[in-house]
Order: sequence, then C-alpha cells, then structure tokens
Amino acid sequence: MPSVRVVSGLPTIPLKGGPHGALIPIPENVVHNYGHGGGGITMSWGTGHLAVEEALQTGQSEFAVLGCGAVGLATARLLQKKGFQPTIYAKDLPPRTTSNVAPASWSPSASADPDKRTPIKGQLTAVLPQPEVDYIFVGGGLYMMPRKDAILLGGTHERDEWSMEPSPTEMQRVMTGHMEFFGKMA
Repeated sequence: MPSVRVVSGLPTIPLKGGPHGALIPIPENVVHNYGHGGGGITMSWGTGHLAVEEALQTGQSEFAVLGCGAVGLATARLLQKKGFQPTIYAKDLPPRTTSNVAPASWSPSASADPDKRTPIKGQLTAVLPQPEVDYIFVGGGLYMMPRKDAILLGGTHERDEWSMEPSPTEMQRVMTGHMEFFGKMA
C-alpha cells in the first residue's frame, strides 16, 4: 500500500454547542460566513465580498476577521481594498489551516437554518504523487486530485462530528472506494 497521510478539518470557530464553548466574546454585530461544505477556496472571493458588504452596513470602522484560511484571507484583503485595516484572529496559521490541505474543487453546497447548523467534518487522504496521474476523478461520492506533493483522495462528510482526529474508518472507505473504481478499469 502507498504511503498515506490523512488530515481532517472543521470550521475555525466552534459553532453553538461546540465542545470548546465560545473562544471569544461575541459582539453585537457579527457577520458569519464560513462553512461552505467543502467549497471554501472556490468560493472565497465571492463569500468574502458578501461578508464585506454586510460588515460595511454596520457602520463600524474596525473589523476582526476570524480565521486565516482562504475565506478569512480573502475577506481581510477585500476590507483592505475598501480602505480598512482588519485584524485577523486565527487559531492556527498555514500550513495548519483546513484551507491549506483543501483540494479546491467545485461542488454543490447546501445552506441550512442558522439555528440548526452543525459541523461537517471533511477528511483528505494524501498518497504519494505519481507522475502518470495527471487527471482529476470525481464520482460515486469520491474525488481524486493530483498535486505536485501528493494525490488527494476525498469524499467524506461526517455530520455533527467535532473531532479533528482523522478517522481510520473514513480513510479505509475512501481508499477502498478508489481501489474498487480503478480496479474495474483493469
């Protein structure tokens, strides 16, 4: 079996009812725009734009951006372009952000009632790069994306899962699903 590295991620800030409670006091004016069902990098500039437009309607002149993944950095940069000096607060810096290991794929996303939001944990399995694998595969709830440093295998969506620990069960499901798919081509 190839060498494997597994990573998992959650939104930067615990949602209501999270295991760590609130990390910071929540002010009256909060623009919440994170958790994009695996599409944060793809949607970062658009969602950052929406967050900035909402934030500007508050009349405030100082802004805090929570998280320094793709959405947080895009939002902070858009605030700078509007003449503001946002402050970024982050639990971790790259390469320890969820965005740092995201495959950046286009995919549909669903939104839910804000009072019923729960985390959806995603997990990637990275196998050693193979020069002959220069294509993307998406199908059957799985995806494969080659990069220079690894081939990313994904397709996990664990609802209401707060753990940041990679799941061996999900890793095995993803690996087996890919082996079965490609085994049918032989």
